[in-house]
Amino acid sequence: MTLRSWNCRGLRQPRTVQELVCLVHTYKPKLVFLSETRRKNKFVSSLRWRLGLKHCIIQPGVGKGAGLALFYDESVEIIKLAVGLRYIDVLIRLNQHGPQWRGTFVYGEPKSHERHHIWNVLRIIKTVSNAPWFAIGDFNETLCQSEHFSATKRSEKNMANFCDTLSDCGLFDLGFKGPAWTYDNKQEGRKNVRARLDRGVASATWSDIFRKASVENICSSRSDHLPLLVRFGPRMEWRPTTEKRIPAFRYEYMWERVDSLSASIESSWKKNGRPETVGNEGFRFDLKGYCCDPKGKHHLMENQFNTHCAYKLDLAKAYDRVDWRYLEEVLGKIGFCQKWIKWTMECVTSVRFSVKCNGEHLEFFKPSRRLPQGDPLSPYLFLFVADGLVNLLKKEVNGGSITPIKIARNSLGISNLLFADDSMLFFKSTVEEVVAVKRVLMVFQHCTWQLLSSGKCSILFSEKCPEQVREEIKSVLEVKSVTFESKYLGLPTPEGRMKDENFQPIMDKLGKRCNIWNERFMSYAAKEVHVKSVHCPPLS
Repeated sequence: MTLRSWNCRGLRQPRTVQELVCLVHTYKPKLVFLSETRRKNKFVSSLRWRLGLKHCIIQPGVGKGAGLALFYDESVEIIKLAVGLRYIDVLIRLNQHGPQWRGTFVYGEPKSHERHHIWNVLRIIKTVSNAPWFAIGDFNETLCQSEHFSATKRSEKNMANFCDTLSDCGLFDLGFKGPAWTYDNKQEGRKNVRARLDRGVASATWSDIFRKASVENICSSRSDHLPLLVRFGPRMEWRPTTEKRIPAFRYEYMWERVDSLSASIESSWKKNGRPETVGNEGFRFDLKGYCCDPKGKHHLMENQFNTHCAYKLDLAKAYDRVDWRYLEEVLGKIGFCQKWIKWTMECVTSVRFSVKCNGEHLEFFKPSRRLPQGDPLSPYLFLFVADGLVNLLKKEVNGGSITPIKIARNSLGISNLLFADDSMLFFKSTVEEVVAVKRVLMVFQHCTWQLLSSGKCSILFSEKCPEQVREEIKSVLEVKSVTFESKYLGLPTPEGRMKDENFQPIMDKLGKRCNIWNERFMSYAAKEVHVKSVHCPPLS
């Protein structure tokens, strides 16, 4: 089920009406909100029959850019709360057994010096109903400079007023899909202005009801504003999900470096009617995604990513198993002076423990391992411990036993990535290199007293890695999981090209937590504490 909102900039042009009808018939929304209709009530009311929406609420405007209309299907239950020159406020129930929520359809004041009037109206009507609240429309304002694309910057004061209004009303932005702007003044050069003026905002309670709701910016040529499409649930795909999709062909600019490119394409067109390969005598790029040698033998393009695998390590109680003697020797090997090493080891080794048995504390004893959890110094000290693993891997790489991965042909190879006690290794998907990696890990565990938890480790293969090779590698490493966790440190694990919707749950969580606070009356220090308290927990 969908909802559509559009600043159509007048319905006087037949082509604008035609595009509106086409959009409605394509996406079949149950509600359609139009601003700047610029037509009389009789004409606007007659549109409901062409749109296939039986009912409508019309607010005639005063002036050139005025007029609001809300069309809705007969299956939707609407209770009118208030109607003004710049807004339509109603209670909505999408179906007979669905939840009731509040919808406010807004057209912001075009003149910036009068925009505070609509902000005050939103604050006032907030108290009218306690129902879950959703608002959409052309607010004629952005939330930040990153939503304004122009040679000149937008007024910080006006944006701050908009942000304060949403905060006072308990509303947060729902994000978007599609183009980053919804308004384009259609001018050239430095005079061009693009901005995200149209948006959907909602309260936390509304988002709890419609957890999969999304806002999509749809392209249009009949207005300087893009229509908004709100989906209240997941998108229904028309194509069969079981059918294997064939990757689309994409032209590569690097092919243009080959002198014989034009001749190869022309020859291929003449021979087959369409180009199958492009290239020169030394090599050819097959348009199905392979690289061919002169004899026609295929090799995978992007062979670095198709022949390598990523191995994520999980060390059991990593901080608790750090050996103090090993740490002290490592610090000396790196070159720290003895005085500094002594200070550091005093911080580490000054801990004492006591066991309570039968209600009585036994004598204190001194451990020989452990880095304190939560201490700001511990992650840095553990990196010195993990440096031993890095040096062992470097030795194997220099000896040719491990092949690091490269993100480009002439880039440096990457054999490992470290973040505190988390490690990820990269190597070719061959049994020989896996044995070398296994040997490195055994030496590292023996020297540092670290323990690898094989059951919690995971490995990620290329899609084109043979199944037999996968099973052999998993057997050597004793790994069961072949996928990474969906989140790491609160952020989504990259899988292919990351999209905005991958990060939307984080934005929603931060928005919900921020709405509880009213930061306008805080000092600078209090605001800093507020941001840290809201931002850090979801990511840790």
